[in-house]
Amino acid sequence: MNANEIYDILHQADRGVLRKVINGGAAILDAHERLVYEKIVKCAEELGWTHERLMWAIQRVMEQ
Repeated sequence: MNANEIYDILHQADRGVLRKVINGGAAILDAHERLVYEKIVKCAEELGWTHERLMWAIQRVMEQ
């Protein structure tokens, strides 16, 4: 796993899921959305990213 791969995953993810993560965290996700988020978190953990780094990356993707 590298940074390009996680950005690919973020770009493919449903914008609604990413928006919910930014606005309210994983607690407001339904079961399917939680699976998407858990995949993203697992990738970030493999890269050694902090939660803050992941949120920054999600915000960056949302701005594009």
